[in-house]
Amino acid sequence: MQSKRFLVEISKLLLTVLITALFFTLGFSIFREETYASALIGVSGGMLGVSLFQATKVFSYMKAPQKMKRDNINHKDERNLQILAHSKASSFDLETFILLGLTAYTIYTDNVGYVLIIGVLWFSRIISLLYFVYKNNKTL
Repeated sequence: MQSKRFLVEISKLLLTVLITALFFTLGFSIFREETYASALIGVSGGMLGVSLFQATKVFSYMKAPQKMKRDNINHKDERNLQILAHSKASSFDLETFILLGLTAYTIYTDNVGYVLIIGVLWFSRIISLLYFVYKNNKTL
């Protein structure tokens, strides 16, 4: 059960927990009066979600070691790699047009809300990636 892959998953879990604790400590106590303290706390909240996901993954591997073998096989499967590569390419194409539209919007309205643009950009990228994975999964 103590395979190299399992140890990598445990080290990822420890790293995400460490980053979460570090950013929360920096944002909540050390840089409390600074303007970017809320950003550090927000990043630590996001990392908390990543840590919880990684913990559930590690615990599921501990309960069922055959699941780790199945995940490794699926991770290296050429069909899955092709689907993911095609999905990434398609979502990038869509993202380019969305970015151009958002850039034009900010230029003509004199609104430089970069945080909003980046949020919409990442949201569109994630949604388009999921859409194209679903679409390519059916066609390939």
